[in-house]
Amino acid sequence: MKAISFYLFDSFNNTLNVTVVGDNSTTTQSYTIPVGNYDTSTLITQLNALFTAASTPYTITTTYNATTLKFKFVV
Repeated sequence: MKAISFYLFDSFNNTLNVTVVGDNSTTTQSYTIPVGNYDTSTLITQLNALFTAASTPYTITTTYNATTLKFKFVV
């Protein structure tokens, strides 16, 4: 049986702040997720698109583990 999860983002919960700590600096980047309803697949697609469009000195990708039901962000 496949678990289906839905995530609702509105103007009160659609900001994701990512802080990356490096050897010589710390950088925080804010991402605004467009308001809407997302299933796991569309949320991953949206997050990866936001991360790709950002002009940052690092790359972030998002994956989802269906066994643990957790998202993973890799910098």
